[in-house]
Amino acid sequence: MKKLLLIILIIFLSQTKVFSEDLVLNCRFNAVPDRVMNFHINTEKQHWIQSDTTKYKTPQLALTYKSKFLLAAEIPLNSRMVAEINKKYNDNAKYINNMIMFDINRYSGEFEMHTQTTDKKNFKKYLDKMNSLKGTDNIYLDIYKFAKMNNGIGYRLEEFGRGNCTKSKPKF
Repeated sequence: MKKLLLIILIIFLSQTKVFSEDLVLNCRFNAVPDRVMNFHINTEKQHWIQSDTTKYKTPQLALTYKSKFLLAAEIPLNSRMVAEINKKYNDNAKYINNMIMFDINRYSGEFEMHTQTTDKKNFKKYLDKMNSLKGTDNIYLDIYKFAKMNNGIGYRLEEFGRGNCTKSKPKF
């Protein structure tokens, strides 16, 4: 009887094809429901590989947890973008990048999003904080609190609100 169960198990496992596929999420902000964002995520490698039609040269972070995804992308800023940020905040900091972060609930699809724009000195503070958060229960919330605490010249937090994601049916 044990041999029969073992043989059945081996046959079943040999016929089951387990593979990683890229997950595509369609996401909408509650405030702008007509605007659809598409996120391409490789759950095995934990990479955010594409956002809409922009494929990242270097895959970005897509931590896959049992109950959620944490998406984080670093966008280097060009001089035009820096000028716009300086004008928006009425400062003259030399911002170098913008980190985009999404916290997506895998069961409900609900998400929240914010960005953190930093100069060189504050980007180092951000990286140090991110490294210290490895293994925490909610990196998104912890780094959000850190950004809120440091919000000011050279470190800007912008909240974009909440929305909802669904798994895309068509493959891209």
